[in-house]
Amino acid sequence: MADRPHFKAVNAPEELVDELRAGRPRPLVEWLIDGIEDEHTKALLIHDFIATHFSYNVAGENDLEGMALICCGYASLMGQLCELAGVECEIVSGYARGRGFHIFGEESFSVNHDYIALKIEGRWRLVDPTWSAGYIGDDGVFHPRYSSDYFCLSPEGFIHTHYPSDPRWQLLEVPLSWEQFERLPFLKGRFFKNGLQLMTRLEKINRVDSCAFKLKLRVKAGTEVMLKLIEEGGTVVFKEVPKLEDSVLDFDLRFPRRGKRYILEIYTRTDGEAKFWEAGEVGFVT
Repeated sequence: MADRPHFKAVNAPEELVDELRAGRPRPLVEWLIDGIEDEHTKALLIHDFIATHFSYNVAGENDLEGMALICCGYASLMGQLCELAGVECEIVSGYARGRGFHIFGEESFSVNHDYIALKIEGRWRLVDPTWSAGYIGDDGVFHPRYSSDYFCLSPEGFIHTHYPSDPRWQLLEVPLSWEQFERLPFLKGRFFKNGLQLMTRLEKINRVDSCAFKLKLRVKAGTEVMLKLIEEGGTVVFKEVPKLEDSVLDFDLRFPRRGKRYILEIYTRTDGEAKFWEAGEVGFVT
């Protein structure tokens, strides 16, 4: 099923949006949550409103009136609206594998991103409203694209792209060290929201003794997977949509040359989507 925002959030009255832009958010929040009792739906409506009305400001500053924000602005605004809606929240700062991340690049911890934790029905959940609004393309321009991939994504999924300064916000029973995080494969929220599960042990960079590697994924019904193998430098080795057997993708990766580095990009497409979107990538050294 294609990812679509809540109808009410998309169609907020213009006069209430103008009130928000002027620094008066309460009327908008009251309209959004009118008749809504459960905290999850309240948070979803606020998330969807922000994700569909605000653009990422590539100039690097928050402009509420111009409806252009950076990550701290997205997180702060969502926190403000959620508090007005009676949903407890905390801003989370840390490192995220965002724009500029490269699978073979060195990672070192630095605070480069803000997102938010919400307490919904007594349970803390993680949300990244910035990554829900769209992406910055290779052209350096922000491209709006709504996604719920990082709305209440499981902590086990979130940790593949976000490493908080305070380990308690990993929301894992046993928090990962930075060294453990560095080794995790780069799997986006889409990978987990589309119901993919690794059946093969993968790390961010995988060293293989031969020129072959067996990849196995469990795939949810209604999801297609496309694999694209690239030799470092840009040469595409193959791009293929493997057939599934009993909801399992069982694929033999073949690397043309020894002593080279390869990037495997994983894409998914669900029922109702016209194109494949990237869900993750991992590196291989032969």
